[in-house]
Amino acid sequence: AEPLYRRVLDGREEQLGARHTDTLTIVHALAALADKQGKLADAERLYRRALDGREEREPGATLISHEHAHLCAQPGGAARGTGRPGQAGRGRDAAPPRAQ
Repeated sequence: AEPLYRRVLDGREEQLGARHTDTLTIVHALAALADKQGKLADAERLYRRALDGREEREPGATLISHEHAHLCAQPGGAARGTGRPGQAGRGRDAAPPRAQ
């Protein structure tokens, strides 16, 4: 997948420019791929590039869509993997905590 993303990125940068929304979407996709592959330094660099470009185009903007922003505000929300408050890091199949 990475070579294909890189080809698309090269084409979008050439045709649309490095700060175009469509170009930044591919940069973000490459960051997510690098993150999944454990290439954390590359992922961070690409995530920062995508965020910086987005903020430059739309000051105050984030990479999180409005329809998902509420998840970040929840303690232990979906950003931590479960989507259920108070269960951060437990995973979807973890058993609920026992009553004390």
